[in-house]
Amino acid sequence: MKKRSQSAPLRLLFTLILNSSLFSGSETLAEIVGVWEDKAPLPTARQEVGVAVLNDLLYVVGGIDSTPAVVDTVERYDPDSKQWETVAPLPADLDHVAVV
Repeated sequence: MKKRSQSAPLRLLFTLILNSSLFSGSETLAEIVGVWEDKAPLPTARQEVGVAVLNDLLYVVGGIDSTPAVVDTVERYDPDSKQWETVAPLPADLDHVAVV
């Protein structure tokens, strides 16, 4: 099993924070410094989201979609499979939320 860099999820988290305006995808810093690499697009385009890393998986929660409406959406990104998955929604619509 190939060991993933411990900083990979943090780099992705940092990138998502910087790109927190309406976006449908994300980018991470490639292994070669100064080169950006496209990753799987976020299934639900939204802004003002909460973002956290748990067990090497990136979670994007809540936010405001393009209608604009506050949403309860939670999506999880797996850097190994390079895929997003929609998971159980928040108990309420939230935006500008801190996630730990």
